[in-house]
Amino acid sequence: MHQAADVSLQLESFILNPQIQDSDIPFAFFGFRKVHVQEVRNQPDTCHLAALPDIELQLIARQLSFSDFVNFSATHTRHVSCLRSDFLIKEIFDRDTSMTLLLLERANNKAKCYLGCQQWNDQRLTPDAVIEAFPDCPQSKMGIAHFKAKCCLGGMPLNGQPVTPEVVVEAFPDTPEGQLEIALFKVECWKMERSLYDQPVTPEAVVEAFPDTPEGQLELVRFKVNCCLGGMPLNGQPVTPEAVVEAFPNNLKGMMSRASFIERCCLRNLPLYGKPVTPDAVIEAFPDCPDGKMMAARFKEKCYLHGLTLNFKAVSLDVVAGCSKGVSS
Repeated sequence: MHQAADVSLQLESFILNPQIQDSDIPFAFFGFRKVHVQEVRNQPDTCHLAALPDIELQLIARQLSFSDFVNFSATHTRHVSCLRSDFLIKEIFDRDTSMTLLLLERANNKAKCYLGCQQWNDQRLTPDAVIEAFPDCPQSKMGIAHFKAKCCLGGMPLNGQPVTPEVVVEAFPDTPEGQLEIALFKVECWKMERSLYDQPVTPEAVVEAFPDTPEGQLELVRFKVNCCLGGMPLNGQPVTPEAVVEAFPNNLKGMMSRASFIERCCLRNLPLYGKPVTPDAVIEAFPDCPDGKMMAARFKEKCYLHGLTLNFKAVSLDVVAGCSKGVSS
C-alpha cells in the first residue's frame, strides 16, 4: 500500500463532499477534470512516455499515488481508455493510504451527522449505512467500535437490534488503545448503571480494565479523581485527595492533571494533607510550560471572580489582564 501522500484540495473536497454518492468514489472524480483529448493529440510528442504501450503505462501508473495517477492519466489522454479502466482506478485508489484516510474521515463525518440528528445529502442516515461507509483498514475497527458505543449508550438500534454493551466491548481491537477505550466505555456503563455480561459494572471492575500504559494510567487517575470528588469508594474505602495526588505520573501530562486537581480542591475547600489548599499552592503546582502558564492565568481569573487572594493580596483586574496578555504574546 502506498504511504500517505499530499492530496490536492480538489480531490479532498470531492471525497468529503456529502453530495457525492459512495458508489461514485473514485470513478466520478474524473468527470470533474476537463480533458481535451483532441488538443493533446495535435501537439508534438515531447515526452517519451507517450510512445509506451498500454501495459507499460499501466505498470508506471501502479507505482503512483492516486493523486499523481490522476494527473498522470490526464496528461497522457491519448491512452485514456487503458488508464481509466474501472479496475485500474479502483486498484490504485484502494492501495493509497491517503485515500483510505479520507474515506475514514468521510465515514466519521457520517457518524457525527447521524449521532447529531443531521442529514447527509438531504437524507437521514441509518446506523447500518454509517458502518458500511468505513473503509477496510485497521483504523476503521476503532471508528466502528466508537460508533457502536455511542449507539449503545444512546439507545439507538443497529440492524433493527439494540446494541448491547457486550457487542461494543467485543468490537474494540485487542490493542492497548482498544483496551483503553474499553475501560472508558466501562466508565460510562458504570455511570449509567448498565450491566456487562449479566454483571453490574463496579468501580473496581473499571479500575482493573485500564491498561498498564502511560495513557491508561493517566485515565485511571482521572477516574479516581471523579471517585474522590464524588465521594464514591473504591474497594470499600474512600478515595482520598492525597491518594489521587500521589497517583499522577511524573510526566508533563501528569503534572498538568495533578495541578488541575489541586485547583479543584482549592475551589471546593477540600483539604490536602490536613491543610486547606491555598491559591498560591495551586499556582506553584502548574508546570513551567506554555499550557501550564495558560492554566495558571485562567486560575487567576477564577481567583478574581471568587475574591481569592494570591500572596496575601487580592487579585486585581489589572493582574488578570496582564496574565492574559502575557499568555497570548
